[in-house]
Amino acid sequence: VIYLKGHDTQEVYSCSWHPKLNLLATSAADSTVRIWTIPRGPCDATSEKMACSKAIVLKHESSKKQNRDVTVVAWNCLGTLLASGSGDGYVRVWSNSGELKLTLVEHKATIFSLKWNKKGNYLLTASVDQLAIVWDVESGAAKQKFDHHKGGVLDIDWRDDNSFVSCGADNAIHYCAVGQDKPLRSFYGHKDDVNAILWSPNGELFASCSDDRTVKIWNPDNGECIKTLTEHTREVYTLKWSPESPMILATGSFDSTVKIWDVGGTPSETSSFECLHTMKGHDNYIYDVAFSPNGKYLVSGSTDKSVNVWNARTGKLLQSYSTVGTSSEGTIYRVAWNHTGDKIAACACVFDFTE
Repeated sequence: VIYLKGHDTQEVYSCSWHPKLNLLATSAADSTVRIWTIPRGPCDATSEKMACSKAIVLKHESSKKQNRDVTVVAWNCLGTLLASGSGDGYVRVWSNSGELKLTLVEHKATIFSLKWNKKGNYLLTASVDQLAIVWDVESGAAKQKFDHHKGGVLDIDWRDDNSFVSCGADNAIHYCAVGQDKPLRSFYGHKDDVNAILWSPNGELFASCSDDRTVKIWNPDNGECIKTLTEHTREVYTLKWSPESPMILATGSFDSTVKIWDVGGTPSETSSFECLHTMKGHDNYIYDVAFSPNGKYLVSGSTDKSVNVWNARTGKLLQSYSTVGTSSEGTIYRVAWNHTGDKIAACACVFDFTE
């Protein structure tokens, strides 16, 4: 294990691996992002010392006196630019060497989510201020503001380089496109905050999860809710599609369980929608799950300050790590695999993983 020592807080909210290099970006409540160079080979005392000594600190200065926690961070697909969003509503774009390239100032409240399109020319941001904004990264200008939500926008996801879905605290989902003033389609059916939303790998369906304890699978073309998954007993906070099988979905809930579902089929076919596994190993809320690059494994992070690694095919618990009593003790808000699938980041910790 490598404990990334440097943030002046235990509240590390987000982490993002570079898509090609062993660089890890983390964001925290100390108003900074840090870019760590994680040495190849085993995570031990030597690699920890090297990683901590080479960290690049990206300070988030602001004239605003309100919350400046850095809530989210994400690399573009090429790994040439890093975006960060903070509690003061500012969005910043950095080079991978830590040079500030852009400061994007339109949002009036905390940034909850930001995602690059695959082409890398647009950055999409979502905020508590009820706006989703598409930014032209070359010019630094707001390409288009989307004000369709009546509550905070909690998550967003690109379908392609020009269209995306957004979900929010108004229980609604909107499917929008750059250049279109109105949503292409709106989706209603959740009865509480919609926490996360994600397109399936083939782009034919998208899934959403909510504080109403359900997960819904949607057909974007006709607006139909194909299926509502109801086996969780508390709020469902996170979901991820498997890269191995395009119709395998993992969900994590405040009921302390992780579930893996088979939602096989296309919108025009009969789907099985079977809960394959219910994984019990956490003692508190689950905030994030992530599949390994090959789809064989799933990692989960929780407010119980632990990280569990599961066999995604069998549901068996393979490894468990706890940060209790360490310098990185704290809630695990985000988990992520590196591009080679041999290291797992969990906020301010990095773990080895070998099959």
